[in-house]
Amino acid sequence: MKKEVFTQPLQFSQEELTKRKEKAKDRILNGYYNNRDWVYPAVNHMVFNSYDEVLKAVAEQTKAGNELFTGHILRMPIPGFFEVYFYKPKAEIDAILKAELERVEESYNAEIEADKKAKTELLANQLFEQARAKAKKQAEDKERKEKEQALKEAEEYVASLMKGTKN
Repeated sequence: MKKEVFTQPLQFSQEELTKRKEKAKDRILNGYYNNRDWVYPAVNHMVFNSYDEVLKAVAEQTKAGNELFTGHILRMPIPGFFEVYFYKPKAEIDAILKAELERVEESYNAEIEADKKAKTELLANQLFEQARAKAKKQAEDKERKEKEQALKEAEEYVASLMKGTKN
């Protein structure tokens, strides 16, 4: 059994929360790898089967005010198909960011609460075990003293019997 050591519980740090929010924002805006492929939450991935359709879509996206996403190499995923990446509309990106930042803050607060609960339980168990060990030691000391007292009384009794036989 591994002995756990009580350490101070995590405490809220605005700096840590800000750092986590910045990381989440970067993941939303620039994408991230999820162990299988790249995910771009703030980007629309469009695939077309003709170059004319690509040009038309680019013109429509530019006209709508959406910026070209340059964080991914443009390629032909399948021969005869073309792909292009544009950022989603600003309002949609803001909604995605707001939801993610709220999730990050909730997750951070939940992590702090879970750590606080775990540390409280650990300390309570350690204090309980300490009190139990102290009570056990006191009981052993009391038993030892009672045995010593009984031995002393027995020795005195035997000694008094022996005095009576010498006379």
